[in-house]
Amino acid sequence: MAVSSEKIDLVVHGPHKPIVTNGFSDQFVLHQFETTGDLERLTPEVAAKVRGMAITYNTVRGDARTLARFPKLEIVASFGVGYDHVDAAYARDHKIMVTNTPDVLTEEVADIAMGLLIATLREFVKADKYLRSGLWQTQQFPAERRLAARPQGGHGRHGTHRAGHRAQARCL
Repeated sequence: MAVSSEKIDLVVHGPHKPIVTNGFSDQFVLHQFETTGDLERLTPEVAAKVRGMAITYNTVRGDARTLARFPKLEIVASFGVGYDHVDAAYARDHKIMVTNTPDVLTEEVADIAMGLLIATLREFVKADKYLRSGLWQTQQFPAERRLAARPQGGHGRHGTHRAGHRAQARCL
């Protein structure tokens, strides 16, 4: 099977992302358009040659009207977790493959969820406001809540610490 020396026309639709445009080799002719209005300037002659589309952000629509402009379109690659901004039914009916990048943010979302949980339980926002307001000079900040229960019983040689009593009383 002979490899074609003809360059493949691709549309990059949406806000500029260097990872998209810098990663293409000399085999491709890139046509970059940030908005749908920009995309409208593409000539019908060029649109007739486009075989692939990269949608760089989910605010850019790959609706039926947009996809229909490219009769030779074979693939739409969405740079994001979902593809609900792409008309999947139109793509299916016209044998256009639609791809996305699922699970790329799973760990980051989990990290943020844990951070927000700890920040909420430890009242970091409230503590920040307390410190910035200067209240620390005249008022004691209330004892914090914890994810794990405090151990019952003594604290060092002198029994349970006073802050432990306040925290325990808040939980009862």
